[in-house]
Amino acid sequence: MNNSKRVIEHIKSVILVVLFVTTILLLYLLWGSAPSRLIPSFLFGQGDAEAPAAETLVTPLYVAFGSADGTFRLAKDTSGIYTAVGRRLADYPTESGVILSEISAEQYKEALTGYESLSIYYGFDLDFPGFCGLYGFGSISGSDQITAIDGFAFSDAARESVLLRDTSSGRFFRIVFSAEQNIVGELRDGAELADDVMYPAGDILGGESMALLPLSAQSGLARGRFTPKADEDERLHMAEAVFGDTFDFVRRISDSFGNVTYMYGYGQKTFSSSIDGSYEYKAEASGGESAGFLGDLQTALNFAAACGGWDESLKLSAVSIRSGREPSYEFCFVQSADGVPVYAEHHYAAEITVTGGQVTRYLRSTAILSAGAGGEERNLTDPANVIAANCNHIYNISRGSMLSIDSEEAFEYVSNSVSAVLQGYFRSEDGSELIPCWIIRTDDGACFYFDLYSAAPLGFIKEEE
Repeated sequence: MNNSKRVIEHIKSVILVVLFVTTILLLYLLWGSAPSRLIPSFLFGQGDAEAPAAETLVTPLYVAFGSADGTFRLAKDTSGIYTAVGRRLADYPTESGVILSEISAEQYKEALTGYESLSIYYGFDLDFPGFCGLYGFGSISGSDQITAIDGFAFSDAARESVLLRDTSSGRFFRIVFSAEQNIVGELRDGAELADDVMYPAGDILGGESMALLPLSAQSGLARGRFTPKADEDERLHMAEAVFGDTFDFVRRISDSFGNVTYMYGYGQKTFSSSIDGSYEYKAEASGGESAGFLGDLQTALNFAAACGGWDESLKLSAVSIRSGREPSYEFCFVQSADGVPVYAEHHYAAEITVTGGQVTRYLRSTAILSAGAGGEERNLTDPANVIAANCNHIYNISRGSMLSIDSEEAFEYVSNSVSAVLQGYFRSEDGSELIPCWIIRTDDGACFYFDLYSAAPLGFIKEEE
């Protein structure tokens, strides 16, 4: 009996040794020869995850051609015109120097309305070094005068110039090159333009706003559906990706509703998953250095791609730039339903904050979007009337005051601060319905949403002070 026990123990020992050696060999093969893309959870935000190039997210909301009579029409092929503009910008000679000079608001408006012109509107703030890097302008004397731009323009009034507006100060500038180009004429000749004629908001409402408004408009947008997508497998994958090889040391906290939070240490890193299909990651900044607008945007995209993949329907919609000891960018993205952007109150489909070159916050809402079937074209509420009827509402939220104010004061403030008027969807308060809406952007970065057909206020997004 004792001999039999000794034989069994010997066999067990041999089996354990074989399993141990096999495990070591497998780990060696996995870590030593397998491509890193097979283990993305250990390479969160820095590995071979497939992410788009940052430059491809810097695209305009619209491209508009001015007709020298104060009217504008939008280009149907925004992407094609913008690509062509990029090629023309790269052709401007820079060897003999590039000059930045300030111009007046009147000169800027006259250049766009009194001459044939071409305007590019991003809908988000692009800092000036990022803009210069995008087109290889290099160093421009006096560029520290401009914080950020939300677009740029060309005019036949000055074919050697690119016209800019600093969104933080409201001042106007032009980049002056040493030679002219006929960019407006060359691109307008082959452009297919929308039928609706647009006018500067200032010409309709009074004031100086160059936001483009139609006098009247129609749309076939109908209500759609928003279905949250909470997925247990996706949550676990994202949590493992966030914490990597420290995942075994993470605490998991859940509530009775099914919301789950993973926490490392005393909150240096947290990852929360909600039953509404939203995920949020937060981390303390480590004191690194920013790589600038495009570099930090690429960091954000890499991070998101390695955490559940990148959704091609996400488009860059807003950027907050904060300077200081640890400069940061907050990149906000909207999702589209059949090409129509979808907004919600107080947050975007994805928000990524990069502080000192490191992602310190990532919010992602996942959902299945069903756009309303295109119905018969209907008359819309006049956007100028939407602004006029809701000027007190916009003023109070923009100024952070709920006190009653003089309507004329509110109207003057709002009519001057409107930076863009667009169409899209708004996610209803209960989160289940997509409502066609007017989107009114203001110079302070806020967005206000109003029902496309009734003009009723739906909600807003405003940058926190």
